[in-house]
Amino acid sequence: MTKESERSPDSSPVKEYSANRENRSALERVSLLVPNLNEEASVAEIAEDADVSKETARKYLKHFENWNVLVQTGTNPETFVRNESYFDWLRIDTLRQEQSVDELQETLSELAAEDERLAEELEAESPATASMLGNGYEAAGERAEKVREWQSVRDRMDDVMAALREKLDLTSDATREESAIDRLRISE
Repeated sequence: MTKESERSPDSSPVKEYSANRENRSALERVSLLVPNLNEEASVAEIAEDADVSKETARKYLKHFENWNVLVQTGTNPETFVRNESYFDWLRIDTLRQEQSVDELQETLSELAAEDERLAEELEAESPATASMLGNGYEAAGERAEKVREWQSVRDRMDDVMAALREKLDLTSDATREESAIDRLRISE
């Protein structure tokens, strides 16, 4: 995307998006919508947003459903929503592939420090128990933002811990068998 200062006066992000969308295939246009289907959407709505026919949208939506990226939630009209489990797995798998064990542990340490800082700042055990009105009504919006940030840190910590667990379990079959034999010896 071009920088703000480089845009012509007749250009806008919406116009640029529309121009880029026109150069994309039907599959690409439907694919761009899939991660944003946080709420049920009908085939007709998706087809309209992707600028494709209902039949084309249905074909690609069924494709994403077969891959467990989407879940069909209704039949008349046909509605779809993103499969949160798939996107959870994708985040964790991406972390696992892109970061080493040391990097994951470092990220986890940084997030734990941030978690602790926010717990102290908000004087609570968890985001769920933090009071939005701790500093009065005037600061409620600011506190709410801090609570959302804290929940985000906790969610990220969960993802990093899951990636770390998977990474530590990923060994060759031979090592896995030896490890199982060692565990049996220890337990005897």
